[in-house]
Formats: sequence, structure tokens, C-alpha cells
Amino acid sequence: RSDATLNPGGVRIGTAEPLQNEDPIRLIMQFELHDVPVSLELHAQVRSSKSVSDENGTMRHEYGMEFQSLQPNDRLILGSLLWYEMHMHPERAA
Repeated sequence: RSDATLNPGGVRIGTAEPLQNEDPIRLIMQFELHDVPVSLELHAQVRSSKSVSDENGTMRHEYGMEFQSLQPNDRLILGSLLWYEMHMHPERAA
């Protein structure tokens, strides 16, 4: 299981297991945007990492990743997704 927080230039991912290496990573994202299924295949480079314990004492590994070589269409879709999420769920934007 992983958790992710998206921003225009990258993503923060939390995982139960550590990544095996921090070479460029291929991310496949699937979601619905305005009731339309969307799939993106993006490449990212790990820029930061840390291990933290959650409230149960379970170790979590967090990685800050920067998107690499985004295509114009990818930027447009990501921007639309971020706007949609902020509009529909303003309580999550902090």
C-alpha cells in the first residue's frame, strides 16, 4: 500500500517497504477526471527520503520525487487534476 500527495512538479509517496533503489522511477497513475478515465505514465527522480514511525509504531518510508521531462499534455492533465481536487475537496488543500 502506498500514499501519494501530488503537486505540479512532483509527488510525495509513502510506502510500507523501502524502495530498492533511487534511480529514476516510472509512475503509472490512473484516475478519473470529470468522469473521464485518465492514465499517465510519468518518470520521476527521488529528491528526498526519510523513514518515520506512524501512530502504531509501524515504519513508513517517504520519498519526495520530481517529475522528469513532462510533456505538455501531461502538464495540462496534472494541472487540471490539481485544480479539480482543490475545487472539490478544499479541506485537503493546506
